[in-house]
Amino acid sequence: MELHQMRYFMKVAELEHMTQAANELHVAQPALSKTIKMLEEDLGTPLFDRLGNKIRLNQAGQIFLDYAKGMLAAEENVKRELNEYRQTEMATITISQNLSFELIYLAIIEFNKIYPSIHFEFTPFTAPDGNLPIKHDFVIFASVQEMEEPDCKTVLSERIQLGIPFNNPLAQRKEIALKEAKDENFIFTHPFHSVLNDIMLMQCELNGFSPKKFMMTATRDDVTYILRNGMGATFAPELTWYYMMRETGFALIPIADPVCRRHINVRWKTSGYVSKAARLFRDFILDFVPQEIAAVRKGNGLEE
Repeated sequence: MELHQMRYFMKVAELEHMTQAANELHVAQPALSKTIKMLEEDLGTPLFDRLGNKIRLNQAGQIFLDYAKGMLAAEENVKRELNEYRQTEMATITISQNLSFELIYLAIIEFNKIYPSIHFEFTPFTAPDGNLPIKHDFVIFASVQEMEEPDCKTVLSERIQLGIPFNNPLAQRKEIALKEAKDENFIFTHPFHSVLNDIMLMQCELNGFSPKKFMMTATRDDVTYILRNGMGATFAPELTWYYMMRETGFALIPIADPVCRRHINVRWKTSGYVSKAARLFRDFILDFVPQEIAAVRKGNGLEE
C-alpha cells in the first residue's frame, strides 16, 4: 500500500466519479481505475459500490477513508517537522534591546546547551510600536508601565533606588523619601532621556526639585566606578544594577516615598515568518527569566 494510492482513493471518494477524479489528478482514467482495483485487492474488500457507470463509497470505503486521512496527515506532519528541524538547525535569532539585561545572556547560554546549533544576533535597537509589526524576533525594552499583551510581556518589575557612596550620610539610612536627595550631585548615563532617567526626572519634578546633573557618563560601569570612589549619587534599578550584578562598594537605599519602578519587557514577532527556533526561545525565556528573578529575590530577601 503506497501513499499515492491513498491520494487517488481519497479523490475518487470525494468525487465518486472516476473520470472527474482522473482529470483532477492529471492521470489517465484507466490507470486510476487500475490503482483503485489493486488497492481493493490488497485490502481484500471492495471500497466502492459500482452501479453501472456510477460508483459510491461503501461502508468499508468509509472506514478506510478515515485511516487514509490520518496517514496522509501524518505524512504532512513529518514533512513539516523535518522542515522545521532543518530551519531550526540553521536558524539565527535576532534580538534588539535598549538596556543591559544580563538575564537575556544567561538565558541564551542555558538555551544553547539544549539547542547548540541555534545562533543569536544582537542588532541596533528599534523602539517597538504597538501598531506596527516588529522586524526582529525579539525586542527587549524598558517601560514606565507593566505590559501584558498577546505579543509582549513584562518579565521584570524592579524598584528604582538611590545609589550613593558609603561616605554619604544617607548611606546609613534604611530608606529615604525622594525629596531628601534633592541636594545630591547625580550621575546619569547616556542617553539622558532613557526610560530610567525619564521616570526619575518626572518623580523629582513631582516632588518639587530638579536633580543636580553632576556628570553624564557612557555606561553603568562608569557610574558604579565613580560611586565606589566616593562621589555622586545615582538612580539605580535594584535588581539589574545591583543584586544581579553583585555590585559592591556603594550603598543602595530604598526610596520609600514615592515608590519608583521600571519594567523590563520582551516583545516577540508574531507576523510574517516566525521560525520554530524563535518560538522555542520565546517559551524558554518566558519560563527561565521569572524563575531566575525569583531566585535572586529569595537569595537576597527582597520583596516581590
